[in-house]
Amino acid sequence: MTRFFFDFRENASILRDDEGVELTDAKTAELEAVKAAAAIAEENFRKGCNSVVIDVREGERPAFKVSLRLDVERT
Repeated sequence: MTRFFFDFRENASILRDDEGVELTDAKTAELEAVKAAAAIAEENFRKGCNSVVIDVREGERPAFKVSLRLDVERT
């Protein structure tokens, strides 16, 4: 098991994950990050923010980033 940390970027601030979670592998961490981004995006969209960025670390080493942007085009 590996400990992954999920740091959330919102506007100019970073919410650093100091606890992390133990997961079996990076693919599982990707799925968890995508699920978290989708849930946060819905909440943020209601507040007028249309993007979510989650930086995932494996220990202190950057592993990957998940970003989600929601755009509504009215016709």
